[in-house]
Amino acid sequence: LQRFLSNCLDPPAKKAIDAAVDNLVQLGALQRVSDDDDGPPAPGGRGVGTGRHTGPVLRLTHLGINLAKMPVDAKIGKLLLIGALFQCLDPILTVAASIGSEDQKVFINQSQSNVSSLHKTFTHEESDLLTFFKVYRAWCLEKEKGGDERHWCNKFQISLRSLQQIRRAKQELLSHLQSSGFCSRDTRIDTFRDSRSVAYPVDDAANRNSDNTALLCSVLCAGLFPN
Repeated sequence: LQRFLSNCLDPPAKKAIDAAVDNLVQLGALQRVSDDDDGPPAPGGRGVGTGRHTGPVLRLTHLGINLAKMPVDAKIGKLLLIGALFQCLDPILTVAASIGSEDQKVFINQSQSNVSSLHKTFTHEESDLLTFFKVYRAWCLEKEKGGDERHWCNKFQISLRSLQQIRRAKQELLSHLQSSGFCSRDTRIDTFRDSRSVAYPVDDAANRNSDNTALLCSVLCAGLFPN
């Protein structure tokens, strides 16, 4: 791998390559195997690097092969795949979109005490990331019932621009999953209903478990580990 990347016009430093490889191994996308390991690679997988060499070889895992098909950060991709597999896709899409957003500042003027009390309306006791989902969901439901979204955002001191950006990012991330075959072409974003719980239509297969807070937290931990 070092030899291959050294042919680039601006080759990365060995320290940076080693750090990136360590991250991918820890993520489960790459596996270190020795030259004399005759174990079968993942279908379609192959060792990274060519030519005669000694020492460990890097091999794509099943997860790595699927992540390679998705033009997103590997950690975000893993989070999305787990969310799709455990049928809690929409909340995970929202979290992934908020993490990858260029402007993650959903709340504005957080230092003011009166604004902080307004923000507590959306606080999720189990996860700050799920707080983003609660804010986004409340905004979508306000729009759905014909409310003034700009007035609503001003009332709670929430960035309308950030919410709109998250919505666009969700749609883009969903299209990547659909292209990779991890969810149906019929899957849609923001299918939640107006209720106190995080409820989705019973026929929405991609979100059968989206109201399970314990599962959502587990998926977030598995996808974003070790962060």
